Amino acid sequence: MSICTSGFTVTTGTTRGIATAAHCSNAQSMGGSALTFQGEHDGYWGDVQWHTGTAYESASFWSGNSYGYRVNLRYVTSVGNAVEGQSLARNGKTTTRNTTVSIS
Repeated sequence: MSICTSGFTVTTGTTRGIATAAHCSNAQSMGGSALTFQGEHDGYWGDVQWHTGTAYESASFWSGNSYGYRVNLRYVTSVGNAVEGQSLARNGKTTTRNTTVSIS
């Protein structure tokens, strides 16, 4: 994405898009194509927004390691809810590093 780290592919009905953080600008592009802002939530229960575009958004993402953010292509095969005490890995566009955070 042009400005912020892209998250996962999101769907509502038959509409597919891509998630990012709500604290990011609503004006995003990917691969040189403008994305259409759809909605966001930035509050106690999260920091997420989503966009749609003209390109197909696959259910995959790049995971990183301590050297870079685009190292391993991963495919989403299931979904779940994070729970308190669980550790999650994340990649950052600014840091280009994979870090682990704990849900509290």
